[in-house]
Amino acid sequence: MRLNIHGLIDNAKCYHMVRQLRWADGVECPHCHATEVVKNGSDETQSDRQRYLCRLCNRSFDDLSRRKSFINHRENKNKTQLIQGRGD
Repeated sequence: MRLNIHGLIDNAKCYHMVRQLRWADGVECPHCHATEVVKNGSDETQSDRQRYLCRLCNRSFDDLSRRKSFINHRENKNKTQLIQGRGD
């Protein structure tokens, strides 16, 4: 997919694009992977950033919340770097 960077200048358009790319198959809870999710207002500091509530695990998340798989991958990478003497 080609992105027109000039079309992402304002926050509303940028978050709309994030939602299209991240939730292409529907919104999914990053905690339990359920699809029983409802909109739950917006972020307090960024009004264009949509918040969601998972009906299954009752946890909230937003457009930019990290996925568990990404966090686990990052933690494993950091552990590997520490073992190899390249980490912090």
